[in-house]
Amino acid sequence: MRSRRAAAGRAERIAAALADLEAEAAAAARQELAQSYLAPARAGKPRHGGKPAEAAVELAQLTVDKATAAQQAKIDDWQARNAASLAAGGKPLRDPPRSPASAYVRVRQAQAKLDRARARAAAAPARAAAKAARRKGPGPVRNITDPGSRLMPTRHGFIQGYNA
Repeated sequence: MRSRRAAAGRAERIAAALADLEAEAAAAARQELAQSYLAPARAGKPRHGGKPAEAAVELAQLTVDKATAAQQAKIDDWQARNAASLAAGGKPLRDPPRSPASAYVRVRQAQAKLDRARARAAAAPARAAAKAARRKGPGPVRNITDPGSRLMPTRHGFIQGYNA
């Protein structure tokens, strides 16, 4: 009797360890995908297509930094041209920048996107838990006798089959 319990406990520990390993591998794969998306974005050539959720906040921060730097460069350019105009003729340039770079509309829009991305990232675990709670049925199922086959949708329902 004791050996059956020990064997069952051992099987549970092995199953838990395998599940942990699979979860770590999946997390590492998601992180690698996010990094492969972020590297070109940092270089100034973002990839097209859907953004990985793990990279959304950092991408939004890059957009805020880029918009702020661009507006600050415009302000600095105006100030340099104004100083040159004052030195040359004693006349200031018209239309000085009225607000700091952080108040510029594109910077505010990028900051709003960053705030939304942070909120989505904070709410992601709760959404995942709610999705798992709403799931019907036993979850992912595999055919033990034929692991290559999958549950496939057809016109008349589902069949256990192959996708050629």
